[in-house]
Amino acid sequence: MKPSICQTTRAGRSVLLVLCAAAGMITLKANSQEKSDLTIVDETGRAKASLTAGQRLGLRMLDSAQSEASATEPDVRAFVLWQASYGRRKLDPDKAAALLKDAFLATLSINKSQEKCMTEAELCGSKYWLQKTILQDVIDYPKQIHEIDSLLAAAEPGVRQMITHDLFQHYVAEKEAAKASSLLNQIAEQDGYFCYGCAEQLMDVLRRSQWQERNEIFSQAVEAYSRHPDEKFPTPDDFAMMVLHSWRDLDPSSVLGAIDKIFDRAKEADQEQRNTRVGISAMKGDAYFSSVYAFRLYQLMPVLDQLDQSRAAGLLRENREVQIALEQYPQSLQSMNALAESDTQAGKRRTPRIFSIGTVDNAQAGAEEYQNEINRQKGRILDSATKDPKQALSAAMGLPLSSGSGTDYSPRASALISLAQIVAASDSTVAKAALEDIRTIAVQMPLRSQALILEQVPELYLTLGDPDDARDTLDELVKIAEKLYRYDSDVNDPNQAFKGMWPSVNVWRRCVSLAAKLASTRAEEIIQGIPDPDIRALERITFANSLLGASTRSLSTVEKHKTGIVASIR
Repeated sequence: MKPSICQTTRAGRSVLLVLCAAAGMITLKANSQEKSDLTIVDETGRAKASLTAGQRLGLRMLDSAQSEASATEPDVRAFVLWQASYGRRKLDPDKAAALLKDAFLATLSINKSQEKCMTEAELCGSKYWLQKTILQDVIDYPKQIHEIDSLLAAAEPGVRQMITHDLFQHYVAEKEAAKASSLLNQIAEQDGYFCYGCAEQLMDVLRRSQWQERNEIFSQAVEAYSRHPDEKFPTPDDFAMMVLHSWRDLDPSSVLGAIDKIFDRAKEADQEQRNTRVGISAMKGDAYFSSVYAFRLYQLMPVLDQLDQSRAAGLLRENREVQIALEQYPQSLQSMNALAESDTQAGKRRTPRIFSIGTVDNAQAGAEEYQNEINRQKGRILDSATKDPKQALSAAMGLPLSSGSGTDYSPRASALISLAQIVAASDSTVAKAALEDIRTIAVQMPLRSQALILEQVPELYLTLGDPDDARDTLDELVKIAEKLYRYDSDVNDPNQAFKGMWPSVNVWRRCVSLAAKLASTRAEEIIQGIPDPDIRALERITFANSLLGASTRSLSTVEKHKTGIVASIR
């Protein structure tokens, strides 16, 4: 008789007990249509639908997980409750909301690995990471958003600062301008700097008739810019970019005054740092200048030309390098596809394709320009994919295998996976060819890159109606997870990060989720093959969520070894 996994449970710390009650029932088929005596009920208590056998199994597994989580350490308990909330969302939204809240409350008992978090939450330990990710889900989940203020007040200050930006984005998306406006001031106070990009987004959601409110927000931005003389050099979301995006809906005299301030600040920067190369690299080309002032003149010339044509002409006559740049790109950044344009269908702005902006490190200029050109090639290839898939495939195969920048990124693999996604519905032959090339590339890359390259491939094979290749690629991913685990669990230098953030755990999560779509028995085989009992228990939650129709998203991963920390932020 095969021993029960429950018999091997360690006392105390282990999370292996999670889901033991359901361990003997894993062999039920996930896609079984057998009905149970359990039903889903709506908010009035009326029956909505009966549960399938797979859903019954998934719920029992989650019930067991939630019950046993109370005996685990706070970080594990928070992770289990957070992940279990995904499986409940479709069948029991109120329970899902309660689990999210309980998951956050569990994080309050986690010991901090450091007193303050001044960087990405993932690098500051499990407490900061779990609080951040759970609160992000609270914001995104309509059933729980009303709790956000009280939960945010209990979070670590560093997390509160991060999440306030997410909450602002939520209010903007929901067009709740009053709440977003209140947070704009709060963000400025906590960050020490005005968020020009946030102000720009807020002005976008105001009605055309709210001219006064727009100008009040712009006045705040001007005042903030005046208070921070250190804001000298170009960045993607600085005051000048706000002027470029928003000037048409503002008082012209205020805009001209702001442009004068930007020009004066640029001249101050040039006095402090001479012979500085400044510019922008975007989807449609580069524009570099010998001073900050020349760049600002080029950047703002289209606005100045509309508001004060004679002054614009005079300033342009004085600067030959700006003249040359505008001959190539008449509308400055807009001609370079470096400005977000209104997307009327989505009701929001499309993301511009800016690769870099600001001062240039001469020592790195060549390598940076090389990377930017590769990005442009990739963009052109994908833009042409629907018109000529075969040519796009050929061009993608011509991209470099490696970025050559010391990272694990493969431009060729990245272009191929995007190409396969674009043409999957229209040209399955090209899509399958791209996937085959990706699998060939993966074996030539470092282990960490192999996982990133292949993680979407099985799903795409299923989309293309090819379960055999989906299974084969899934098997390749399982082997990668096993190799990553050997590195994570190295007795001489184990990964000191929280297990829920281990690269191996994340790859196994993807494997279990994918396997559940093929056959529940395959998912169980993968789980049983995991040598670590704690990880087996965590992956059973993934399996339960898959049975319940919840999607599995990749999480950030952290490797904390003697040589330092490596993180992949998702």
